[in-house]
Amino acid sequence: MAISLQQMRYLLAIAEQGSITAAAQSLFISQAALSNALKEVERETGVTLFARSNRGIEITSEGLELLGLMRQVVQQDDFLISRYATDQAPTERLSVSSQHYAFGADAFARLISEMKLDSFSFSFRETRTEEVIDDVRCQRSDIGILYLSSFNQRIVKRELDAANIVFSTLFDTKPCAVVSRDHPLAHRTFVTVKDLALFPRINFEQGKTDSAYYAEEPLADITGKGLITVRDRGTMRSLIAQTNCYTIATGAQSAGMGADIVELKLRTKEIMRVGYITHGQTRPNQMVQRFLTLLRESAQDRYGERAVFAPAQHR
Repeated sequence: MAISLQQMRYLLAIAEQGSITAAAQSLFISQAALSNALKEVERETGVTLFARSNRGIEITSEGLELLGLMRQVVQQDDFLISRYATDQAPTERLSVSSQHYAFGADAFARLISEMKLDSFSFSFRETRTEEVIDDVRCQRSDIGILYLSSFNQRIVKRELDAANIVFSTLFDTKPCAVVSRDHPLAHRTFVTVKDLALFPRINFEQGKTDSAYYAEEPLADITGKGLITVRDRGTMRSLIAQTNCYTIATGAQSAGMGADIVELKLRTKEIMRVGYITHGQTRPNQMVQRFLTLLRESAQDRYGERAVFAPAQHR
């Protein structure tokens, strides 16, 4: 079997982009050339790497294993270039998928600020829970950031285990209610679920998998007077600031919402276990490990004594 490093990089680009068209654009080659490279490798190996579905291209189970091996080979080649080549700067890569957490964006910004690289390719996607998991499963992303609770952990952990994904805890925290400073409840020291039930709730939209188990917000099965769904942090902030809507979040200005929004202690037994996920077949490289260090530091800066932090778990 003869698969070139170039072909490996081509196929990994398809997996990362989730589309032959997007991958061809990112590689600055024609779509036909990329399709031919894919066909050659599939013919050479006898493995169908990608299958088409109504969601686009998806990696097959056999393809996932082969692409994982290719990724290791390419990473070793990148290491050799960075270690011994004097005339070529390596391209450092990092891809992160996350639920909507400001501390994740903080860590990503810190990493970029401290980088002294001639060439790098980073991506940070704030996206739906299912896509966070799928990005790590298909190794489009090195790391995913999400939370578990007593309510959702059985369902989410089952999916993580089936995809050979490892969840590592960053911290545990009590959820809080997020409301406008002019909200009728804003003067309270704490609120209850019963108090919130008198007002509309706002959640991040989860697409086709619109299940309470995949919601970014705890106690998602409690909808209150009405339910509004949004896709981005800016829209959520605007609606909360200008209406009597509320959301439930991690606290410590977790959504980066600003001075016209306040957080109220929520009287509940629920705990949010916020952590990161990685694929079981990969080991974090130096760039991933550095991001994880900054991720922990950013979370500690935002949450301080409000959260209980787990020991570092770099594998």
